[in-house]
Amino acid sequence: MDIEDAINRKTEVDYLLLADHAAVAEGKLYLSGGGWDRVAPPAFPHHMVIGIAVGIRVPYTETDESHTVRILLERGDDAASVFQIDGDLEVGRPPGTRGRDLMIPMAFNVPVTFEGADDLVLVASVDGREGKRYQIRVEDRRRAR
Repeated sequence: MDIEDAINRKTEVDYLLLADHAAVAEGKLYLSGGGWDRVAPPAFPHHMVIGIAVGIRVPYTETDESHTVRILLERGDDAASVFQIDGDLEVGRPPGTRGRDLMIPMAFNVPVTFEGADDLVLVASVDGREGKRYQIRVEDRRRAR
């Protein structure tokens, strides 16, 4: 990567994962029951908590600046929002990181209610730029039989 590319890089979503539970401690991401993309509850409505893990990669040139992170769960067919999380992120420049990207792990545990079978899309964006999309399928066990 040449110097101009390094200077022009923007803060971005590096990863987006689903889990039963997500947490961040001491700069590390911890997942329990991670990496699933479908739910087949025994009945509807179905209440559960979903753990969302997001990694934000901040280039050195964008440290000490404010960034906006958005996590959105929407229905795939009509893009109706199920929930939205908005937050601000500002990362300082720790000693010894000159010129290096910083990875910022984030975790959210969100209660949701699924009313029936559905196709959902989890979207993570930073500074208004979409970064990652994660499809979730909610299946009706009664119809699968």
